[in-house]
Amino acid sequence: MGNTKTNSESREQSAQSAAQIQSPRIEKDTDALPSALTFFLQSHQRRAAVEALKKISPDRTIAMMKVLGLNTQA
Repeated sequence: MGNTKTNSESREQSAQSAAQIQSPRIEKDTDALPSALTFFLQSHQRRAAVEALKKISPDRTIAMMKVLGLNTQA
C-alpha cells in the first residue's frame, strides 16, 4: 500500500514545512501608496452611486472625497 505515513508523521511534516516559510517582509514608506476602501451595494445601488459621482467629478475618488467633505489634495 502506497501511503504508509501516519497522521502524526504527516502533521509533523506539515509543521516543519510551515516553520520554513518566511513571514512577509514589512514594507516601509508605503504611506503614499493608494489604499482601497471597499463596501458592498446591490447592483442598482452601485449604478446609482456611480452615476451620482460622475455628476460631481469624472474621477470617483475626487467625487467621493467632495461628497464626504474631505480634502481632495494629498
